[in-house]
Amino acid sequence: MERQIHGQFSDNVNAHTSSFVTFVVSLLALFGAFGYVYANTINVFRIGFGFWPALTPSAEALLNQSFTMNSFLLLSVVVSVMLCFIACLCIYFGYAERRDCK
Repeated sequence: MERQIHGQFSDNVNAHTSSFVTFVVSLLALFGAFGYVYANTINVFRIGFGFWPALTPSAEALLNQSFTMNSFLLLSVVVSVMLCFIACLCIYFGYAERRDCK
């Protein structure tokens, strides 16, 4: 009976370890995408059909290969929500492991 309990506990811990690896990879992907957009963002907002401030000819050429501040702000909201979700999952897994120890 005791060996069965220890075996079940080790199976649970191994399942949580694989979930942790998945979380680390998702964090790397999340911050990688955020860093890429941050590095390629120009300081221009798209308002309606125009831009603010008005674009210079060099900024128009740069706009084709970069992101505006609108997309950067939208991505920052998405990253914040994803980080909150990942934090909640980490808290749940930590609680579940302590709960299973009893």
